[in-house]
Amino acid sequence: MEPETLAAPDGLPELLSAEGAQARGSTARTRAANALVVALTRAARSFLLYDSGNEAIHSFLAALNTATEAYRALYGALTLEVRPFEIVSGGEVVYLDRDRERSIAFRLYRDGVRRLDISAEVPWHEILKLLEILSIRYTGVRQAEDDMVVLLWKAGFSEIQVEAVEGVINEEFEDTRIWRSAAHVEAPLDFDLPPPALPGERNIQYAAVLPGAREQLLEEDESPALPHLCVRLGFELLAACARGELGWYEIVHQLGEMRDFLLAEGVLLHLLELAHALIHTPLRTPHDNLRRAQFLATFADEAAIGRVLRGMRPDALDAPPELIRLLELCPGDHLHTLLSLVVTERSEVGRRVARTLLERWVPAHGPALLAQATSGGRDLACELLRVFRYADPALCLEAAAVLADRPEVDVQLAVVHALDALAAQPPPRVIQSLLGSPSIEVRLAALDHVARRGIRSVFPALLAKITRAGQAMEQREADAYAIALAEGDGSHALETFRDWIRPRGLFAVLTPVQAQLMHAALAGLARVPGEDAEALIKQVAERGGGGMQAAALMAMRERRRAGLR
Repeated sequence: MEPETLAAPDGLPELLSAEGAQARGSTARTRAANALVVALTRAARSFLLYDSGNEAIHSFLAALNTATEAYRALYGALTLEVRPFEIVSGGEVVYLDRDRERSIAFRLYRDGVRRLDISAEVPWHEILKLLEILSIRYTGVRQAEDDMVVLLWKAGFSEIQVEAVEGVINEEFEDTRIWRSAAHVEAPLDFDLPPPALPGERNIQYAAVLPGAREQLLEEDESPALPHLCVRLGFELLAACARGELGWYEIVHQLGEMRDFLLAEGVLLHLLELAHALIHTPLRTPHDNLRRAQFLATFADEAAIGRVLRGMRPDALDAPPELIRLLELCPGDHLHTLLSLVVTERSEVGRRVARTLLERWVPAHGPALLAQATSGGRDLACELLRVFRYADPALCLEAAAVLADRPEVDVQLAVVHALDALAAQPPPRVIQSLLGSPSIEVRLAALDHVARRGIRSVFPALLAKITRAGQAMEQREADAYAIALAEGDGSHALETFRDWIRPRGLFAVLTPVQAQLMHAALAGLARVPGEDAEALIKQVAERGGGGMQAAALMAMRERRRAGLR
């Protein structure tokens, strides 16, 4: 006996093989799933034969809509497991076609799709988008285009979840030549038109609008009133849902549009009001409560907070209290969200506000944030150092001690800036790590920090470093070492500089190393108070060559500018 097949709508040509169209399922639920999958497959393949505006397309779409609504009304969510030539639901095969050219299961499996979860609240526009993707892959496989998984991912479904692995495309499964076919498939929007005729005719009576009412209507249409009206509409929808007049899946799409509008307008107070209403609306089923929590999380996810940060005023120094309250109300991993935004946000004001928000997490999550700073990327390490120096100076010093050993120049400079903002002096090992950096900018910044803070503990290390360097050190760095020596311990530095200025031999036969040290000594003597330092500078000005005389005169001017005698 031939297997029973499902007839195409309105006597249209059969678009599936007999095997693929066979009615399957031992229960009413699996038979309904079979009907939905077959209707989806027929509609997808119909674009091979007909133009999108053809009446046949309308018939297949109507059949798909009927099958989808029937399954959703009776059984809710649908889970489809994809095998090489089969689609399984509820442990039973609801679709089977071994013809590789025709089998939608084969095409899904080949591209890496292993499972489709279609929720009970799936809107029709997402079913249409899924249909378009399936139709594109039916019309041909082109190496230059995205595969099924990428197309499904780009669609941005909210009620259709895809489980996938890397697609399998090899010589065994298909020819790898480029196929030419239509690059775009789009379902007609008017497939369910014309609308059914309304029963009976009604007499419509018109009345003049009073002047006061007209002005009120015009005010409601103005943009300043729109956020308030948007929230009021949200309240009414939620109240109707609480009374059982509307289902959650019927209002969630409109609530999402309201959320996006309020975020785009930057009216956080109204967004907070809508979030409060969401939280306090009683829903009928645990499933609706779960969906509500998932939806509420989108009020403070990375996309939402990122949009708020990008809309901040250029002079904003802190997060608005409404945003802080929103993070407290909405579920989600806000710490992870802020760690991502503090790196990816392009505007400085956005990153600054994100850092102020992160500061609130430091007391409770200090060790975890320290681990993120020391093991994370370069940008994250720099941003967290800025967070720590305001939220927890002790933690900032601990992070700086670890990050000073990292090779990235940006991180090392961020360590120096963090040390500048701290009252406590860093351990000598941290300064030595920075002075060992291959970047002269880092070394100069570290020497400037030592000079400004007058750190005495690193005097021996500085002296050993400059005397061993010889000509390998640039003159500006040698001068910076001498200035750090002078600011750290002026009396000891004076004796060192005296030795550098009076080297063995005559001035006329200075070696390059002696000349470098003499020049550095003059830079350091410009910072040492007292007559002895000034006498040494005058000695060089009187006996040195032209270059040394100029350096000595500059050192004297620096002393006069600083008020040293």
